[in-house]
Amino acid sequence: MRNKRRLQMAAADRANLIRKRKCRSVYVLRELYPEPGKGARRTLVYIATSENEADMMRFAQSYVTPGSIVMTDESNAFTQLSRWFNHRSVVHPREYCSDDGVNDNRPSRTPPR
Repeated sequence: MRNKRRLQMAAADRANLIRKRKCRSVYVLRELYPEPGKGARRTLVYIATSENEADMMRFAQSYVTPGSIVMTDESNAFTQLSRWFNHRSVVHPREYCSDDGVNDNRPSRTPPR
């Protein structure tokens, strides 16, 4: 019984690995107009083979002006952003949008302070 379960788990792990190889991560940068409520001035999309810190940092350093406010979720791919940018993040298991407007799904109505 134990060996059968181990084989089933190994098969599931292999299937997940194959699925993961086919997946892509999509990063979206939106430059907002300075006036609240006006929306995005420009949108850039970057497709990576995985959600990782090296790809994210390369993308951000190429296109984001130092000192910009960058809003993300809590993924480990974004941990180093605060070294170059004003990085704010939202923890999705706890909230969709923080009390001060931080989110990663749409422009906030009021910019964070």
